Amino acid sequence: MDGQTRAGKWVETARWAASGGNAQPWHVRVETVNSLTSSEVIRFTLRIDPSRRLYPSPMEVNGVASLMALGCFSFCLETVARNDEFQISNSVLRSGADLWGCEIEIEFSAAPGTRSRFQNDDIKTRRTDRGKMSRDLIEPSTIEKIERIISGYPDLEFWNFRRAGKPSKQDLLPALQKIERVRWRSPIFLSALLDELVLAGVIAETGIPLADLGVSRLDQRLLAQLKGSTMFQRVFGFIARMGADHIAVQKATRDFVNECDCVGFISIKPADTDLADFDADSIYRFGRCFQEIWLEVTRRGLSFQPLALPLIALSYWCKSEVFSPRDAQRIERATKEFRDQTGIDLKLPVIGFRIGKTINVAGRSPRRSVQEILRF
Repeated sequence: MDGQTRAGKWVETARWAASGGNAQPWHVRVETVNSLTSSEVIRFTLRIDPSRRLYPSPMEVNGVASLMALGCFSFCLETVARNDEFQISNSVLRSGADLWGCEIEIEFSAAPGTRSRFQNDDIKTRRTDRGKMSRDLIEPSTIEKIERIISGYPDLEFWNFRRAGKPSKQDLLPALQKIERVRWRSPIFLSALLDELVLAGVIAETGIPLADLGVSRLDQRLLAQLKGSTMFQRVFGFIARMGADHIAVQKATRDFVNECDCVGFISIKPADTDLADFDADSIYRFGRCFQEIWLEVTRRGLSFQPLALPLIALSYWCKSEVFSPRDAQRIERATKEFRDQTGIDLKLPVIGFRIGKTINVAGRSPRRSVQEILRF
């Protein structure tokens, strides 16, 4: 098999990697090079798709989410390569003027006998359940394995919340609810949420199908109406700001926290840098770690659901001018409460997730074609 064909087969599977809002912001170039040992070397160059910078989501925060997605993609790419008896022989992250301009070069060389502990089908399946998960306890070995995975990334920290202990899962709710209110009441964040949704019957390559969102049929109809009418969005935003979003906010946060066994958060460790000047290597490794955990959970037959709410808080601390005074007050209070209750600093990149036994596995989200992603 020639290098281009092999690379295409790898990308065919790796493109099922995780990305915020299923944006799939990766742009991939491949070339086959001759090594000094005459063995085949396949070189991948990963970049953030330039269109993401032109039209960034408010959840993007200076390219953090897209660079994390490149980390997720590279981990999946390595997994597929290892299952094809190739391994990474060289990997370099070249920083640009900012996170948007980063470039990751990865070289793979033949390594007979090499295998990943993950199957290629784990990447394509990547189990998630956005509705209610079982409250049954998961095996302690699962949490121990996640802790070991994260310990392999020295610039990351992990917090695990379950029913018992202090702080418990319930201690998360007050701060999360404040941030969730901002999502529903802010026109910017509500619009971003609706932009990610794919309505029934619509053919799309990115985004999240509305039917797989884990909400009731009534809520699906409401979201479909909101997505289809700017006027309806304005009316809804006004009603929400009057307090009518209370039930939706309570349900969204309580279901996430209560309808599962384990809620966790991963954060970059604090560093003496400017608030908006995050280390590119740390963000990239964050994505690789996140993807590895999701695949490990899938491999064990469990479901994993990310929580991106902390990125709304991060967005405020990096570009507060887009927030109303009332929303700014909520974010500031939520940040203080979250840190006081849990020790987690929402001024840093933080991603939450929950793990549980599956009741209803969500279907696969759409994907861009290999031809759109890959260039030779």
